[in-house]
Amino acid sequence: MKDSAIFKSYTVFIDSFVDKDDSYYMHPYGVCIANAVISSMLLYNQRVSIESVKANALEIAEFTDLDASVLHGVFAIHETSIKSFVSVVKKWELSKDTETQILRVLFEKYITKKEVGAYYTDYQTTSYITRFVVCSYLLADFVDFSSFLNRKQSVLGCYERLNNSEKEEVLSRLHNITILDPTCGTGAFMFSACEILLELYEALEKRKPTSELIRKIFEENLYGVDIDEEAICIVKFRIWLACKLYWDISDIYLANFKVGNTLDSSTFDWKQTFLCVFKNKDGFDCVIGNPPYVEYAKMTNKYVSESCYSTYKCGNLYSYVLERVMCQLVHQKSVVGFIVPISIVSTPRMEPLRLLVSKKSSNLAFANFADRPACLFNGVHQKLTIMFASIGNSKVHSVYSTQYYHWTKDEQLSLMDKLTFTKIPLPHQIGIPKVSTNLMFRILKAVSEMYDTCLLDNCSSKSKWCVWLNMRMAFWGKSFVHPMKSKEYKTFYFKTEKEAKLFSALMNSSLFFFVWECISDCWHITTKDLIFIKIDFSKISNDIVEAITELYDAYEMQLEKSKVFIGSVQTSYIYQHKLHKPMIDEIDNLFARIFYLTDEELDFVKSYQEKYRLNTEKK
Repeated sequence: MKDSAIFKSYTVFIDSFVDKDDSYYMHPYGVCIANAVISSMLLYNQRVSIESVKANALEIAEFTDLDASVLHGVFAIHETSIKSFVSVVKKWELSKDTETQILRVLFEKYITKKEVGAYYTDYQTTSYITRFVVCSYLLADFVDFSSFLNRKQSVLGCYERLNNSEKEEVLSRLHNITILDPTCGTGAFMFSACEILLELYEALEKRKPTSELIRKIFEENLYGVDIDEEAICIVKFRIWLACKLYWDISDIYLANFKVGNTLDSSTFDWKQTFLCVFKNKDGFDCVIGNPPYVEYAKMTNKYVSESCYSTYKCGNLYSYVLERVMCQLVHQKSVVGFIVPISIVSTPRMEPLRLLVSKKSSNLAFANFADRPACLFNGVHQKLTIMFASIGNSKVHSVYSTQYYHWTKDEQLSLMDKLTFTKIPLPHQIGIPKVSTNLMFRILKAVSEMYDTCLLDNCSSKSKWCVWLNMRMAFWGKSFVHPMKSKEYKTFYFKTEKEAKLFSALMNSSLFFFVWECISDCWHITTKDLIFIKIDFSKISNDIVEAITELYDAYEMQLEKSKVFIGSVQTSYIYQHKLHKPMIDEIDNLFARIFYLTDEELDFVKSYQEKYRLNTEKK
C-alpha cells in the first residue's frame, strides 16, 4: 500500500477523535486510542486485532495516568471506526521507519496550531540545535564557542586532544547532564537529545545503547514541560512506543515530563517541580526548544505580568519564554538554543529582548532563515532565527551572525552544513545584521557612512514630484514615479523630478535589496531601513544623476510593457522585475560610483541571491 494511502486512511481515522468545535483539539483519550493502533500494528502487523488495540490502549492509559474506566467508554463510542480501521491496517506493509512517518501525520496535523503559535519542528532543525547546544556545554572550557559554530572541530577530535583529567570532566558532564525543553510540545527536541546522547556515549565511551542507559537518559537527563495536556500525552506515548519497539522496555518512569505553564509562577513552581535539578545546580545545563509565537495582546487568557518581565513590551510569548529561561532556569555555564521568529534580530520592538540575552550571555549566535522558496517549518511561511547562547557574565562578549539564507527543497538536507557565522561588532543601532562575511560588512558600512545625510532627508513636503513605494518586499523592490492604487504603497515627495527618480531607482536596485535583507524583518520596508542609508542627492555629480534618471525612465517603461493583468482584489497587474535584471545591474553600476564600492563589492551586490530572485540557475 502506498505511503500516501496509509497517511490518508490514518488521518481519516484520527479525525473521528477530534473535537471540531475546539480548534481541532484531540482529547488525551483519543490520542491514547489512536496511538494504541500504531503500536498494535507495529507489534502485531497482520495479526493486529480490536483486542490487541484495546490491550495496548489500557497499557498506554496506565503509563500516561489516564482513567481506565473513561477509556473504556471512549473506546465503546468509537469501536465501529476502530474495527473498520483495523481491517485497513492489515493491508499495510509496515516497518519502524513507516511508524515515524505516520506519527508525523499526527504531530503535524494536530500539533501545528497556528492560533496558539505552535509549529512542528522537523528532525533536521531539532538535531542541529540540540547537537550544538549539548556539545558546546560538554566542551565549554576546552573549545572556543566559534569553532563549533563554523564546524571547524569535531567533538571526538576535541575530546581526544584533552588530557585525562579534562576527559573525566567531559564524561562527568555527559553522565549528569540535564536538558530541558520548556515548551516541549510532542517531544521533537527530546528525541533529538536522546539520540545525540546515545551517539556521544558510543563515541566517547564506546558504550552501546542498553535498557539501563535508555532508562537513565529519560529518567535523569531529559526534562519537558508544556501547557498542553494533549502534547504531554503524546510525548509519553512516543517514549513508551520507542522504548518498547527498539529496546524492549515497558516499565520506564517519566516523572520529568510535566503539564504546566512555563511563564506563570503562580501555577507552576520550577524549583519545587524539579527539585533534584535546582538542588545540585542553579538551573539546567542545556535548554532547547521552539517556544510559541503568539502576540500577547491577542490572547484572552492573560497570565504574564509587566512587573515580572523586562521584555513585556516585546509583546510576544516567545520573548517571555526566553526571558524566563535566561533569568531563572539556567546557571553560569549553561548553553541555550532556540528557534524563534526573525524579529529577534531585526525589529526595534525586540530591543529589550536583545539587550537581555546579550547581558546574560558570554557568547551569542544567530542563524537566519528565509521562508521562500523553502521554509524550515513544513507548509508554514515563517521567517526564522536559530539563537545559541552560552550563559555567563564574561567581560569578553561576542556576537555572531549569518546572512539571510534562502534555499530550495532540493537543498534542504545540506542547508545546515552551509551556514557561515561571522563576528558582529557591537553595539549596532539596527539590531543584529544578517551577514556572513567581512565583504558584506564593508558594503553596509559604505552605504551607511559615506554621507552625513540620511536617505529620507532628501524628501520634501508635498510637491508634484512623487514616488510610490511598496512597503512590503520579497525579492524585488517595487517603486514607481506614477500613482499606484494598492494600500501597500506609500507616497514620498521630492523637490525635483530627478530626485524622485533617483530615490525610485535606488529602491529598485539590487544594492537596496541587499541592504534591506541584512537589516530588516525581510517582510516590510520601514523607516529604520530607509534612514540607515546615508546619501545626499545634492552632492551627486550631474553626469551620474542624468545617467540614472535616463536609465530609470527606460526601466519603468519596460516594466509597464511586460506587466501582466491578473485583476485580483489586491492588484490589477503583476510587474515582472526579474525580466529586466540587466537594467537593474546598470542602475547598480551607477550607485556603486556614488557609494565608492569596489569591483568585488559591486559584483557581490549584483549576484546577491540571484539564483532565488530569478527562480532559475543562470545559463
